[in-house]
Amino acid sequence: MAKAKKSKIKGLMSELTATLGGEDKSLITLDPTGMSIYDLYSGGGLPTGDFTEFVGNPGAGKTTIALQLLGNQAKRNPDAIIMIFDAERSLTNDRLESFGLNVGENTILVQRGITVERLFKRIDKLIEFKKDNKIQDAPVYVLWDSIAHTPSEKELEVEDINSAIGVKAKIMDHYLRTYHEYFVDNNITMIAINQLRDKVAMGNMYAKTINLKGLGDRTVPGGRAQYFAAFHFVLFEKSGDLTGSEFGFKGYKLQGEFIKNKSALPFEKFFLIVDYHNGVQEFWTKFIYLKEAKYVNIAGGWVTIKGYEADGKMLKFRGATAKEKYENDEEFKAIFDAYWLKLSKTIQQVIQNSGHDEPEEATETPAVKAPTAS
Repeated sequence: MAKAKKSKIKGLMSELTATLGGEDKSLITLDPTGMSIYDLYSGGGLPTGDFTEFVGNPGAGKTTIALQLLGNQAKRNPDAIIMIFDAERSLTNDRLESFGLNVGENTILVQRGITVERLFKRIDKLIEFKKDNKIQDAPVYVLWDSIAHTPSEKELEVEDINSAIGVKAKIMDHYLRTYHEYFVDNNITMIAINQLRDKVAMGNMYAKTINLKGLGDRTVPGGRAQYFAAFHFVLFEKSGDLTGSEFGFKGYKLQGEFIKNKSALPFEKFFLIVDYHNGVQEFWTKFIYLKEAKYVNIAGGWVTIKGYEADGKMLKFRGATAKEKYENDEEFKAIFDAYWLKLSKTIQQVIQNSGHDEPEEATETPAVKAPTAS
């Protein structure tokens, strides 16, 4: 009898879904970012039609990551519209072009007269433009840099700033909750950047902060609405400088942590290798992950990878030449990619299962198809 009822309900699910105003499928999809590690730990990439926030100390690399993500999306989809609100007025055309973002072609840059209210009014105009021209499906990526440097209209109008304290948080709460549906319906994905600050306890006149796991005694400007509105809430912190001798460029190791994650486990830490001039280095990030998992070994400045050998002897090379080998040596590339595939599957399993186990170390050489002779 129970099985018969279940079968009948299952048969009526489409009708019931329509009656209740349900969806045929999830409205949220995840777009790969072009950064393998970010995609692994985020659960698949950037959530389309939703709001993601990057937080961290000044100089942590938040803007660099955001620009690179948007540049990668522009390369993947020539019809994508990129809109950047640069409240800090720090971006130049040259900087944007280095990430494939060309003002007047695929990118709209706004650097003047930015307030929270005007920002969302411009998004309204963008939505109207898309509807009028029947391009609602065209993907739009909005970068807001940054929340901390964007005032509300009220803050600009009052003589006594104390009378406007807490207003910005309320305005953001209103817009972020209201515009979620607009983002989904019009294929608009927003990345907002914000700064960490020490919590200030000044009585009820200040907007209340909340204790959010992962941020410790720090909070971010703009109120707590963003904690709940964000699909991904990511903390970025520098974890070490690169001298240039190891990889052939100067940069730093950037640690990320998903404080809030709706598509995978939260509180998972990952890292990216960043070149000061050219952004996140996909190859070198993978290289260091393979090194830490002992798929790649470094001794005395020489690098070896199990299985990369000649006449039964492991081939040694200098670390700085690894990327060049990857691009020009088919056998090296095949072994490197096979190890990365194995490690990425392990990382994915760890995230899906407990999220606290360490990725397994190399125990065997993955099967690699030898390159055919030319």
